[in-house]
Amino acid sequence: MTKESADVKEKFAEQNIKEIDIGGVLSKILSKPPVVGKPIGRISQDLKEWAWTLRNDVRLWLVRKFIECGPPRI
Repeated sequence: MTKESADVKEKFAEQNIKEIDIGGVLSKILSKPPVVGKPIGRISQDLKEWAWTLRNDVRLWLVRKFIECGPPRI
């Protein structure tokens, strides 16, 4: 173990940050097919049809914007 690694381990221990097996975590993430997420203001039929043509799971999230009318509340 290098001095830098020991210093990092000590800092993590001081902050109660648990050690993880990064290789194992990455393997677990990369072993699954990706999910394509698309936040969008309107979901058209064309967009739905396009999403169905993709090999990967596509999730379309409708994002609505709200505007406060009148003076801002504090």
